[in-house]
Amino acid sequence: MKAFNTIGAEHLAEGGIEARSLDFDVADLGGPEATRIAEDHARLWIHLALRCGWGRSFGFTVARPDA
Repeated sequence: MKAFNTIGAEHLAEGGIEARSLDFDVADLGGPEATRIAEDHARLWIHLALRCGWGRSFGFTVARPDA
């Protein structure tokens, strides 16, 4: 299980980023074979946060057409 690894830890206690609720939904990526997908997502977040200078105050969202 992998959760909450692509957001700065300081935002978990606050429950939001710059007045936007985190409002987490579950995304089942599959079994152990999907681990690499989750790790790649984390690496992208780290790259943007640290190497591209975005800082830790951002998160990703998914826009689903059926939601």
